[in-house]
Amino acid sequence: MYSKRYLAAGILAVASTVAFASSPAIATVTTRGDMRIDGYAVSGNATLFDGSAIETSQATATLRLEKGTEIRLGTGSMGTLYRDHMVLQHGKSELSTSDSFALEASGFKVVPAVQNARGVVAVNGLGNIEVAALSGEFEVTSGTGHVIGKVMPGSAKSFAFQSSGLVTVTGKVSQTSGHFFVTDSTGILHELTGKSLSKYVGKTATIDGTLDAGAKPINGAADVIAVSGAHLGDAAGANAGGQVGSGSGLGGAAAVVIGGTAAIFGIEEGIYQSTKSPASR
Repeated sequence: MYSKRYLAAGILAVASTVAFASSPAIATVTTRGDMRIDGYAVSGNATLFDGSAIETSQATATLRLEKGTEIRLGTGSMGTLYRDHMVLQHGKSELSTSDSFALEASGFKVVPAVQNARGVVAVNGLGNIEVAALSGEFEVTSGTGHVIGKVMPGSAKSFAFQSSGLVTVTGKVSQTSGHFFVTDSTGILHELTGKSLSKYVGKTATIDGTLDAGAKPINGAADVIAVSGAHLGDAAGANAGGQVGSGSGLGGAAAVVIGGTAAIFGIEEGIYQSTKSPASR
């Protein structure tokens, strides 16, 4: 009876080894404490495969992929790693890459727009993320692949899904061949439909409206906004520490500026402090 039991265990071990061999490693991960890989407790370091789930507790974890891509998971964070992207379920993650590696979270995709970019993505509640560009520029796209905002070096923004589809965009209004557009502060072009828009041409205006998912934008616009209201100047309250409408989103997503460099340091400091050894604190 014992020989059969050991034989079964041996067959299971061989099968497990063959399964790992058929799936080549894509990264390594190290931590100064404990973490969980695919639900199993691991200390020190481990090898990661396509689809590996990593969860941190009291210590951060550093993931190193090929082509110089490095991901630092903050404490209390969880993400699933794939060959060309990582899905952040909760917590914070810092990305340094010279490749087009992307971070996905809450239905958004954050992609470096230049080489050697470094930024932080934090999941801030259901359907909300914060993005800080520490160096280099990042683009944020919706689930359909449309660019809904850009985060420039030294700036930070939050993005939130709005099921109502209502958006507010602030930028310079222009007109081309009878069509109206507004270019927001991140350089994203939005087509506008509605009445009495000509009086805003050439001026900075705040546009309120609803995303028209059935309309096809022209001239490289990201989306079409059916305008319900507009006024000259920035959105009300912009000088009080936040501006709705610095970007807008397809599929009901909207962007909100969240305090510039202060937000960057707030996100980055949380990761940095947790990586320092007790003796250096």
